[in-house]
Amino acid sequence: MPTHVSSLSVDADEALYFFCLVQTPPWPLDHEGMSGHSVRLLALDDTLTALVDVVKQDAWTGPEAEANMQSLEWVGTRATLHEEVVEAAMERGPVYPARFGTLYSSEVRLRETVRRHRSTINAFMEEVDGADEWALKVFVDRDQAAAAVAAPASDEDAPASGTAYLKQKQREQQARTTVDSWLHEVSDAMHTKLREAPVRNVEVLDPSRAVLAAPDEALAFNWALLVDRAQRDVLRTQVQQFEAEYGKRGLSFRLTGPWPPYTFRPLMPADE
Repeated sequence: MPTHVSSLSVDADEALYFFCLVQTPPWPLDHEGMSGHSVRLLALDDTLTALVDVVKQDAWTGPEAEANMQSLEWVGTRATLHEEVVEAAMERGPVYPARFGTLYSSEVRLRETVRRHRSTINAFMEEVDGADEWALKVFVDRDQAAAAVAAPASDEDAPASGTAYLKQKQREQQARTTVDSWLHEVSDAMHTKLREAPVRNVEVLDPSRAVLAAPDEALAFNWALLVDRAQRDVLRTQVQQFEAEYGKRGLSFRLTGPWPPYTFRPLMPADE
């Protein structure tokens, strides 16, 4: 079956699996879809193409789908495939990435949805052209941060006696209650630095919803960054400077990417 198509037939027991939108004219793509066949490049008009596949509805909706979603192997295999397709598209130009598992009941429904949101999609494609998403997570050791906040202002204040030592401990105890204020100041300072050069946009994410490598990690900041591809090294250098400045004060940094711009995409009805 040809991968470039102008229309697709979707039977009553099938659905259109939606990977992403790319600019037309599309480029050759030979990648396996969810059905085991090649991903189809569905031309929506002269400037926009949807990467899709035709799948059985039962596997994605209803009782069978509920069982599938409980299987790490089933979900993991398909989530990886979804990401591979989107990332392959991202290498060729701006991409609107759909959330894993996004289905449309028909080609007509997909076309109508894109048409209604066309101006928003066009603005998004322009925003992300030449840029990728990066994730910056900042972790805090609150005891180390409290000690840094409470550190004496000069060598003369250093605890050289029992009384001075007790005063220092009192400062550290008080500092633990002011770490949040200090973190807020640090967040503002880093945000300003990031926006000065390498980052087009910053999205502040809820730290409590982040997936962490270890459950005991204390996440202070969770940011999504939209970064020019030409500025990747500038971003890495800036994060290294953050580490040098704040590392001894209890903060550690984890930068990952590049990723498709999921965080910055506008939602369409089937995505909500």
